[in-house]
Amino acid sequence: MEYSYARRELDGTRLGNSKILVDGGEIYLLLTIRKNAEVNEHKNKLIIDINEDSIDCLLINYDRNETVLFSIRHDIRRIRTNYRRIRKSIQGKVKNPRLRNKLLAKYGYRERKRVEYRVKKITTLLAVIAREHNADLVRENLKDLRLNGRKKSEQLNYRLSTFPYRRFIEHLDYKFYERGLSVLEANAKK
Repeated sequence: MEYSYARRELDGTRLGNSKILVDGGEIYLLLTIRKNAEVNEHKNKLIIDINEDSIDCLLINYDRNETVLFSIRHDIRRIRTNYRRIRKSIQGKVKNPRLRNKLLAKYGYRERKRVEYRVKKITTLLAVIAREHNADLVRENLKDLRLNGRKKSEQLNYRLSTFPYRRFIEHLDYKFYERGLSVLEANAKK
């Protein structure tokens, strides 16, 4: 069968709102499916700590009686600061408001897409590692993180407030639940 991979994805799912899309001479069927994922408690744990420029991970594998400490570096901070510099330059140099807004929208779109791509790539990598080791995720509660840096420098406050913590957590939770792994939230202050 030509679409055997699609058949595997559709097993055990419910159909939601679907659409037929006509694009020129091409006809597409957009299927919306819902699938219940069974989330089980596992003995192994993947503990992560989210920092400005890296994700520090500790994988505790009770099956093999081993512990692995590793770090995943990312450049989200560099992307945000570079685009901040570009935006400031555009706002200072371009006097025509229409052109200025067009350029700001263009570079804002690029920045969002680049950051979103990095977040998806990192969270997918973490979920794949955890799935290979049957490890549940233990992550910190990041709700009060932005309030802690208010007395520091302006640049540090900017970097802390522009890191997409909420989006990162949403992607992590979604990818772990999709693979049948549970997510535990730990208090970072203790």
